[in-house]
Amino acid sequence: MRSTYGLDTPRDAPWQERAACGSEGVDPELFFPSTGEGAAAGMALHICWSHCPVRQECAERTEENPPEDPQIIGGRRWVMSRVRGQATQPETWLTPPRSTGCSICREA
Repeated sequence: MRSTYGLDTPRDAPWQERAACGSEGVDPELFFPSTGEGAAAGMALHICWSHCPVRQECAERTEENPPEDPQIIGGRRWVMSRVRGQATQPETWLTPPRSTGCSICREA
């Protein structure tokens, strides 16, 4: 079954329920990549940027309440800070790569 990345959820549902990362067929582990899992991180970033209808809301919430653990959320990779006292910080990067493993993009 092909995922619709949150697009089949009613627009009046809370933004968290419309997020692509929680859609059927999306592996939540993609959004918690370990070091060296570049393909998984790339796919997670691609899903956020190309298919998530609530990426902006998620990004704004994450800026206000940064995650405690490294993860990809709001279209950004959050990594452990090297500054003592800060758990995570957003990584600076350019536009994420287009993923060739995306079922929606392959069908388009």
